[in-house]
Amino acid sequence: MKNYQRLLIISTTLICIGCCKKDSEPGCPENYLGGISFSQNEKIVPQYEINDSLEFINETSNNSILYTFKFQVSDYFTQSENKPDSNGNIACLGNYYKTEVYITQFNDYPTNWIRIQISKPSPYDTTYKVNGLVISLSIPGDSIYMFEGQYAFNEDSIFSYPHLPGPYVAQVYDTITIAGQFYHKVYLLKGFQHLFVPERITQVLYSTSYGILSFSTNKNNVWLIKNGRILH
Repeated sequence: MKNYQRLLIISTTLICIGCCKKDSEPGCPENYLGGISFSQNEKIVPQYEINDSLEFINETSNNSILYTFKFQVSDYFTQSENKPDSNGNIACLGNYYKTEVYITQFNDYPTNWIRIQISKPSPYDTTYKVNGLVISLSIPGDSIYMFEGQYAFNEDSIFSYPHLPGPYVAQVYDTITIAGQFYHKVYLLKGFQHLFVPERITQVLYSTSYGILSFSTNKNNVWLIKNGRILH
């Protein structure tokens, strides 16, 4: 199961169009039109420091899971006006942009991890043109399957990704108390429903100011962030 989990995560990171490029064909003009990046206000992920940790306590067993921060890094995907071939390659980029992907990682694969990824849309995506948010979360062991969800967002809010079956924003709490701490504007995010496993993490409570605050399974196993703060 762990190998399959890793494949799922890798697949969510390769979301760009035209990331792979062959050598240019003779006579093919290529014109770089610039980079498209997030402003600091657009980033709906808290800023972390090396060795920051998040600790979650199981509501029933009182067992804890610790996630240690690894990195926050920006990468840039090539977005071409030309479509890739069946192998995902583009012989001629033509006009192209570079769009930012901002990744936050706690722990390493294949152990328990948290990964939050936000991405700018392709300027050539004329259908949706929304920023993307992908959240994945795994806990130790093989008995409970990971959480994975994809959503859209702007500077002010998170919302369901247009026409994507599965994950969705189920509710927005103006105020909510979690493990004795009071929070404003918290999103209840439902993930992909992997029905082939008996128990799976199905939902996450997420704050753009504090990150993941809680997660739970389809069998009412609930983990709450301890003390509602980062441990240094």
